[in-house]
Amino acid sequence: MKNIFALIILFGAATAMANGAEHGGGEEIAIPLAKIGIQALNLGILLVAMIYFVRKSIIEFFSNRQTAFNEQSLKTAAALKNAEAELKEIKDKLLLLETSEAKTLQKAQAEADISKNKMIDEARSQAEKMKADVALIIGAEVYKAKNEIRNQIIEKSISSAKESVRAASQTITEKSEKGFISDLGQVKA
Repeated sequence: MKNIFALIILFGAATAMANGAEHGGGEEIAIPLAKIGIQALNLGILLVAMIYFVRKSIIEFFSNRQTAFNEQSLKTAAALKNAEAELKEIKDKLLLLETSEAKTLQKAQAEADISKNKMIDEARSQAEKMKADVALIIGAEVYKAKNEIRNQIIEKSISSAKESVRAASQTITEKSEKGFISDLGQVKA
């Protein structure tokens, strides 16, 4: 504050000298100390009044500003700490992923091999079941075909036997008739 007063007085004197040289030309320059003193006194009264009336609001303003700055500083520090923690966590996860990449690939390959073997076993089992089903179907069809052939053979045999029996019975009947007629002819004679 004292430095401000000294600067004001110094600049005030320089301004007064410049004004005097401008108006008076080449005369000897006299410093109007009475005027400067009155102006300095007025300025001092003005500054004291300003300080007296505005001091509390200025102190309060800067105090509030300091509090807000400190709060913002704490928030920023907390955000920085959180960001560093998240960065560390991300780096740890990346490191873990990089180290476990080979293990994951091996595990995936092993699971793929197990799945492949399981699928092959299931396919074999289904193929054998299908073979057994086909064998049963073929056996049933062969049995059915044999039965049809037997039935046809039996039908043909029966029809053939019937024809043979008819032919034989007709022959026997004709012989019997001839024999009867000849017996009858012998009895008549």
